Amino acid sequence: MSAKRLTAVPYAEIDALFVDAGNTLVLMDYALLAEGLLGLGVAVKPPALARAEAASRPELSRYIARGVSSETAETRRFWVGAIWERLAASIGPAAARDAALLERFASWIDDERIWGKVFSVVPAETRSALARVRDAGIKAFVVSNSNGRLAERLAGYGLAACFDGIVDSGVIGIEKPNPGIFRHALALAATEPARALHAGDLHAVDVVGARGAGIHAALVDPFGDWGDVADCERVPDLAALVERLLAARGHAPARRGRGGEGP
Repeated sequence: MSAKRLTAVPYAEIDALFVDAGNTLVLMDYALLAEGLLGLGVAVKPPALARAEAASRPELSRYIARGVSSETAETRRFWVGAIWERLAASIGPAAARDAALLERFASWIDDERIWGKVFSVVPAETRSALARVRDAGIKAFVVSNSNGRLAERLAGYGLAACFDGIVDSGVIGIEKPNPGIFRHALALAATEPARALHAGDLHAVDVVGARGAGIHAALVDPFGDWGDVADCERVPDLAALVERLLAARGHAPARRGRGGEGP
């Protein structure tokens, strides 16, 4: 990507934090997915799954940048295929070529299962970071492409109370990267674009959309797969972004633990 590098985020001036849902706020439960694959005779470690999924994101972003929706079954299938290709070295060539095995894996990565509290998890440090955002007086909103059930799902995770509002593309009828969804969030937050920051995992969806509305953007990049992206800041996870945001306000860093809390 050849976008020009923009000015660094003025963290001390940010008064509204917008976050994507899937792969930013709520993560895939790689341990449970690995357990499922083991039940099918395929041994793969959770870190290998996490690595393959993260590495698939730039390819998925390029696919969406062609002008397709991030929410279609075809797009989801493309994403699953990209993950599977990157798992080949871990699961072996025979398993990688097994169409029935791929179909079973794909059935787990559907909208309802992966983001509907079956194969997903919210890291403990994410919950802690969101609590610190609220304590600091910063407004927080989820801005995500979804199917109209995002508020219900986040309530199921015990996350709804962490946010001042939830902007679901399926409810308002505007999907990222259309900047209109971000303008809707700005109106709810009663703030200016220059004082808002959005975090998400897909450049073509989250960064392009936020930039279109004049909002600062950060790309969640846990393994450095977006090395050619220069038009936004990159962070390994949401908690790390919150640390930058709060450090600019003089808050002491949080002690980060390991593991996560299930839904």
